[in-house]
Amino acid sequence: MEINIILEKQDAEEEKKQTMESTVRILNLLESQGYTFYKSVSILESLPYKCQILLKKFLLEFLNRNTAFVEMMESDELNALTNAGFLRIVRERRRAAAGAENDAGVASVSITPKFENSCRKTYTYLVRKYDNDYSFASGDHFPKESVFTELGYKFPNDEITALLDKYDANRCRLVMD
Repeated sequence: MEINIILEKQDAEEEKKQTMESTVRILNLLESQGYTFYKSVSILESLPYKCQILLKKFLLEFLNRNTAFVEMMESDELNALTNAGFLRIVRERRRAAAGAENDAGVASVSITPKFENSCRKTYTYLVRKYDNDYSFASGDHFPKESVFTELGYKFPNDEITALLDKYDANRCRLVMD
């Protein structure tokens, strides 16, 4: 009887160990595939406002022009975005043209491979968070990608809006409260 109990405990410990190893393998696989949208927003929300705006501007150029890189001025914000794992320098920095206002260099920048899968949703998140549309008929400014309902403006019910709610950045909800 004691032997059976000992064997059952060993089996349970072995099963627990295999489950832990399996979980670690899955997490490593997910990390190697890149940032999830949730991870991207989590990192983004830890960065200052200026970094978020710079990333939004970069993604606008990168996604709309469908180009491999975007030329950007060197800045602390650019360095923060590269350190956060969103962007990478793909070409050496060069000095700005003679007579430029400042002596900052220009860098050719691209997204990192780990940010590729979530960059479009992250861009949509930033657009909903910061951008406005304008109605010429009513003269109203309203959050971009929102729709007007009898209760006011509302974003679609999706994971992007859920994260806006989580980080208290849903401008439609803030207006309605």
